[in-house]
Amino acid sequence: MSNGHPVTRVDSGREPVWYIAPDDEHAAAFYRNSVIHAFLETSIVELALAHAKHAEGDRVAAFWAQAMRLRDLLKFDFYFADSTAFRANIAQEMAWHQDWEDHLGVGGNEIDAMLYAKRPLMSDAMLRVFFEAYEIVADVLRDAPPDIGPEELTELALGLGRQFVAQGRVRSSEPVSTLLFATARQVAVDQELIAPAADLAERRVAFRRELRNILRDFDYVEQIARNQFVAREFKARQGRDRI
Repeated sequence: MSNGHPVTRVDSGREPVWYIAPDDEHAAAFYRNSVIHAFLETSIVELALAHAKHAEGDRVAAFWAQAMRLRDLLKFDFYFADSTAFRANIAQEMAWHQDWEDHLGVGGNEIDAMLYAKRPLMSDAMLRVFFEAYEIVADVLRDAPPDIGPEELTELALGLGRQFVAQGRVRSSEPVSTLLFATARQVAVDQELIAPAADLAERRVAFRRELRNILRDFDYVEQIARNQFVAREFKARQGRDRI
């Protein structure tokens, strides 16, 4: 993966440097998404568990509904099996936890325990950047014309994205990308958010709120992953102290 396929090596200075040229970004995104695809369903499981943790009512139903919703939102960035096969794959991902639906239905600390037992937690590293890009575009749409064009939407999203980076509202500059904004626009079109409608403003606000809630779920999973790390380090330190 060098000499332009899609990583370019530059040897003209004091040391070799590798970079991805703008013309190779699509190819690089393909490789990136191919790697992420191996962890896609397990990442969706984590986010659906976090969603169910904060849901009211039937938490098992909330888990499945959110898993299917995340699949729908991500379908322009990733290939998914049909809905029946996807549900079977998610159930298989959960099979590591005995009687998982019973524990999920209890909610509260039971869901926390399920997430703590799942190692490693992958969703933050694998999928956050996509939802941050979607949320930036959703924020732009709050006060954008109903039929805003793709170029104007991308330009506004790039500007707002740079603001979010400066404010620390996104974790890095990675979601501020024309490629990610292109698929984010596809998501918005699929949600019928770029076409005149009587309730367009309300639905745009609701979509942004939904994405922010998903990002809250990322934060929740990330906090558990951080606690896992601290617990492992503490245990390892205790082991070293006994030697």
